[in-house]
Amino acid sequence: MTAIVDLVEITGTRNHIVPIVTATFLASRFTTARRAFRRKIQSKGLGGHSTLALPPSLKPAPLRMQSFTCHVSVADTGQFFAQRPQHMRLALALSLILALTAPVQAGQCLGQNLIAALPPADRAALKVGADGPYDHGNFWQARKGGQQITLVGTYHLADPRFEATLTALAPYLRQAKTLLVEAGPAEQAALQQAVTLDPSLMYLTTGPTLPERLQSDDWDEVAKAARARGMTPFMAAKMQPWLLASFLEIPACLFPLPQGADEGLDKLLIDLAQAEGMPIAALEPYDGVLKIFAQIPPGDQMALLRQTVAMQAQSDDMAKTLADSYFAGDSRLFWAYTGKALLDLPGMTKAEADRTMAFIDHAMISSRNAAWVPVLETTAQRGTILAAFGALHLSGETGILNLLARNGWTIQALNL
Repeated sequence: MTAIVDLVEITGTRNHIVPIVTATFLASRFTTARRAFRRKIQSKGLGGHSTLALPPSLKPAPLRMQSFTCHVSVADTGQFFAQRPQHMRLALALSLILALTAPVQAGQCLGQNLIAALPPADRAALKVGADGPYDHGNFWQARKGGQQITLVGTYHLADPRFEATLTALAPYLRQAKTLLVEAGPAEQAALQQAVTLDPSLMYLTTGPTLPERLQSDDWDEVAKAARARGMTPFMAAKMQPWLLASFLEIPACLFPLPQGADEGLDKLLIDLAQAEGMPIAALEPYDGVLKIFAQIPPGDQMALLRQTVAMQAQSDDMAKTLADSYFAGDSRLFWAYTGKALLDLPGMTKAEADRTMAFIDHAMISSRNAAWVPVLETTAQRGTILAAFGALHLSGETGILNLLARNGWTIQALNL
């Protein structure tokens, strides 16, 4: 149920994923030919619009979906992100739990608000379950002595409503000495480089592929969801389960992703800070999220993938519900609804749903909050800062705001 893209694209348009070249380099005698072929690929340029034919000497026998051995060169898979930073950012940021992403784009996602559609009694019970410290609002200030932190809850996709938000936040940013974000330009570049050099960070480079790990019916549903987002099942089969699950959390109604789809509030603030010549720092190392996902047992990753696919019928509705919740300042309410939606899945028990939600909260929210607070406090000692990160990190007992309050900071909501 977490949310987070594609693999190699050698031909096709920017938003249409088309696997053109696959090969089975099974022995060292192919090494020279493989290097020559890669040079030919690079000379054409990944992501271009020209089709690159496979040399006859390297054409493999037809491959069954269940028996991928290799494709082109595994290192080339990372090149997709190296040349498309907006997809890299979305791949790691588009997560319902991680960063409250996927707002509704006008004319694309036409779902209904599932929280608003609940019977009054159920909606009231949901609100009770969402109650907690600082459970409403996206914009806050924390003060301690002469120190000041402006805290901004975000999500990462473009939305026209952010124009007014950025205008309101600009004075606070200009007062700050540093902008703190989950990942700044330096971290994004380092991540892209790391994935280019080591595709296993995001892709299954050894062992069974996803079709071999899933029941055939489950894989059919995964493949259907991938196709709905412009991704071929062949590509989806080689992705780490957590990555594919998160990608499939992006509502299909948002595809093809338009140019500038990653121009969310975080990115807008980064752009403004760069224009002002302001230092930009990160709350965590570039590979922090990757390490978290790498520690999730394979069985749990597969369970998350199955749960994500099971909710595909509500994809548009969840996008609408998420967007409405964020702009209403009710991210905590959406978190509570996520738990309800998980429990409503066929065959889901309350114990399993509770375990899943607790696991995601600890791995993706609470543990990161605890690590971020010292960074915030240390940076604030050097001057006023503005910190922008996923809105769900703000609220709750283990939220950033409550942790700062416990450390003696005075917390005040900003009415922008």
